[in-house]
Amino acid sequence: MKRKTKLYLGYPDWPGADKTLWEAAFEPGTDLFDDGGPGAHLAKRTLSQLQYTYGKFLYFLSVEHAELLKRDPADRVNADTIKEFAKWQPASCGSVTLSIYLDRFAAMRTCLFTERIGVRSSGVYEDTWGRRGRSQFLLPASDRIDSVSRLGRSR
Repeated sequence: MKRKTKLYLGYPDWPGADKTLWEAAFEPGTDLFDDGGPGAHLAKRTLSQLQYTYGKFLYFLSVEHAELLKRDPADRVNADTIKEFAKWQPASCGSVTLSIYLDRFAAMRTCLFTERIGVRSSGVYEDTWGRRGRSQFLLPASDRIDSVSRLGRSR
């Protein structure tokens, strides 16, 4: 049986700006009074899942939009590129898996780009471009899956 090509970039292959951003976002606190990065509270398993999903996104960019890898990471993760990433997934990627990826993007956006968006305890956020929205985490799972199904597929 033929081995499939991996469809993600491993952490060592990430652009330097993404590694720096990742390390700052998930850096653990140094003492009792240091909270660390915005994602420092997450479990190691969650971090590896987020890292895998972000690696898949970076691989997608390297194949479809290599020029975006030269831009600031916060400028790459937006609604248009996420929708295109979702449509780019192979047909074997079901709607549940795709929904999980989108949930992970919501978590990553909150942890990686806290300076660009301010997420309040209500789950309503407003980013620096003045857009407002509701955190994906607050949607019932059936709504998230349903919204993914409507995205369609290009492959």
